[in-house]
Amino acid sequence: MISVTAICLTADRQVYTERAIRCFLAQDYTQKSLVILDSGKTEFELHQVGANLILARVEHQPTDTIGRLRNLANSLAVNTDLICHWDSDDWSAPNRISEQVKLIQTEQRSGIAEYPDLVGCNEMLFWNSVKRETWRYKHPHPSYCVGTSMMYRREAWEAVRFDEAITQGEDHKFWMQGVPWYKRAAMSSVPKSTEIPMVGVLSLYASETEPLIIAELHGGNTCAKTDKDKREWTREEQWDKRVSQIMAMPS
Repeated sequence: MISVTAICLTADRQVYTERAIRCFLAQDYTQKSLVILDSGKTEFELHQVGANLILARVEHQPTDTIGRLRNLANSLAVNTDLICHWDSDDWSAPNRISEQVKLIQTEQRSGIAEYPDLVGCNEMLFWNSVKRETWRYKHPHPSYCVGTSMMYRREAWEAVRFDEAITQGEDHKFWMQGVPWYKRAAMSSVPKSTEIPMVGVLSLYASETEPLIIAELHGGNTCAKTDKDKREWTREEQWDKRVSQIMAMPS
């Protein structure tokens, strides 16, 4: 079985990160591990126990970039085939890893043994926990992969690595320059029951009524979302109730 290491960057996000860890432990894919890289001012406390959980801490540096931290976390993912982004403020369905592994093993070009080096979602739901609103993000490029949803072969990262001068957009640059277009594959993570056409080579969702990944907007994201790209964002009122239930934090 192909091995997968999920990478979780955290900094002063104890509650969010605990939810991300719970989502990871609930994954139905067995050959997995999670690297948690803590760079916060307050040290993260790991309450869950598991041989496949690795907690590493680096001293907080105001000048640190997400690009450098991603490279550092990825370097800790030893003896693994695939690396999967596992952002601390996101929710993932129990079959997220297994479905993404299926996609990265799916032949992309008919008659040619060509398999993607990077997969992810170009259509996702985002939960604004401040306004309690659900938004759908859909990138116009069919093979674009939202950074939080990326899974890629470790050797692809070793060949390029993230730009360590960048805190916002390091994943976009990696997608643009790190992997040729014919080695990328993207999908929607929103159930088809919403009656919105799917994009990419595969529609990826947990079930007919459940999304695969939900990202959270809470005011402290490393990459602020604005309304400057209105064509890529649509309001999804019909998802508000279910998404609010999924994203609810334990008391």
